Amino acid sequence: MADRNFGEEFRGDCMLNGEPSVPSMVRFGRRAHCAASSRSDTPGAHAAYTHASPNAIRIAAELIRDLYELEGLPVEQDDAIRSVIEAGFGAIDAESASAPRRSSTRSRSRSASSRAASRSNMLPGHCRIEVDIRLPIGMTHAFMLGLSNASSAASAGSLNPVWTHSCEPTVSAPDHEMVSILKRTVSDLGLPEPVSAVSLGATDCNIGRQNGVPSYVYGCGPVNMAKPDEHVEVEEFLHVLRTMRSPPPPISPPEASV
Repeated sequence: MADRNFGEEFRGDCMLNGEPSVPSMVRFGRRAHCAASSRSDTPGAHAAYTHASPNAIRIAAELIRDLYELEGLPVEQDDAIRSVIEAGFGAIDAESASAPRRSSTRSRSRSASSRAASRSNMLPGHCRIEVDIRLPIGMTHAFMLGLSNASSAASAGSLNPVWTHSCEPTVSAPDHEMVSILKRTVSDLGLPEPVSAVSLGATDCNIGRQNGVPSYVYGCGPVNMAKPDEHVEVEEFLHVLRTMRSPPPPISPPEASV
């Protein structure tokens, strides 16, 4: 907001954010987030009269099925970005037994909630679902929504994006000077050099990247984010604090355009 209201006055040369990451990674980009909802409306009927009306829940279920089938889509990524992402697969696997590395290069869909007004002996006439679609770097909202709308048309549902909760993928140069400084500082503190990786979740670095400011995340691991007893490990917190407090060399300002 400061950037939009005051222009260059509050714009820095680089942004370093301590949001959740893991000490073994420097996050240089994040996947897109596309939030959407779908509403299916039919006349509804008694459950014995299946010929009288389509089932609104079944329409929604077919749309969800079609959205999950989009997860295997190939994505075109810049060769340099893809090579950096793939180089970090080992570190990503080491941090999670569920191997989320594939989420860095594939789209992911999730049905967040559903609502349908009906009883067990009724064919529901209304059903609303909310979906959360995460897209890798290189895939845009327009591309995914085009495919999603084709799926929703086939199932007679309608998918409507919620732009206030959506964001295109953002990325900063993985070989930026700040990345080198961070990696060298972590090594000097006695830990293995972190690898470059893409954030799976949201980050305020989007604001910097969208305004042309190279932005990176280096923070504590999200041990049990969004779960009971959410916390960070004390030693990790102290390590991140030491890393941030270490006096780095000055960042070279961006070259002025002629």
